[in-house]
Amino acid sequence: MWLFRFLKIDVQRCFPITPSIVFLLIVLQLAAWYPFLNNAYQEVTYQNRLKNRAIKNWQKALYQAQKLESSSFITDEWVSHQVIASKEGVPRQWGVEGGASLVRWQTLLEYVEEQVALKLSSVVWQNRFDGNWFGHLSFDVLAPRKGIASHYWLPIQSHTGRFAEREWKLLSILHTDNQASALLQYKQAKRWVSEGDWLPQAAMTVDQVLYDRITLITKDGKKEVLSTMQAENIEKAN
Repeated sequence: MWLFRFLKIDVQRCFPITPSIVFLLIVLQLAAWYPFLNNAYQEVTYQNRLKNRAIKNWQKALYQAQKLESSSFITDEWVSHQVIASKEGVPRQWGVEGGASLVRWQTLLEYVEEQVALKLSSVVWQNRFDGNWFGHLSFDVLAPRKGIASHYWLPIQSHTGRFAEREWKLLSILHTDNQASALLQYKQAKRWVSEGDWLPQAAMTVDQVLYDRITLITKDGKKEVLSTMQAENIEKAN
């Protein structure tokens, strides 16, 4: 028994619990838990960031949807537009159609592409006798985002060079009953044409074939006249 009494230790006397020791224990506990707490904090911060981003993207999508559904989005009288398909109240497909010159079409489509994010899904172009183009375009509606590359959705280049009269020759005009045809030479190529014919090499349409002249319309709506008298003058000049 005397040995047991000798080994008996007064714990409080050897290891007194002081405020400093308590503080040290707290610091050690925090150091041990810090990696877990820090990871949890970063995860919460990341999730909040994703949530805020999703809310902003949804607000942008709704704002874009309101534009596409609004009748005031496009005010030009020559064109109409409508939402073709929607999902959960958000437009998924949108279409536009009308008839105008390619210059007006280009202005309109550039404006649309600046306002909303679209991807062309189908298009039909028809060239008219007056030089205008009727177009029916359908688009897939994309999520709004910045930095989208511009696209060229017109059937041909809208800007032509200056009309070079010396490149053209009206060689002959033939009238049979109610049909009139003209033999044209453009550069080195010869071709019989009638009213309404499309000349792809020159990007022009035959508007009228009269007894001594024909009228061509450029894709921008400008009219050019070729006459047999002009052909004779060119021959004399050469």
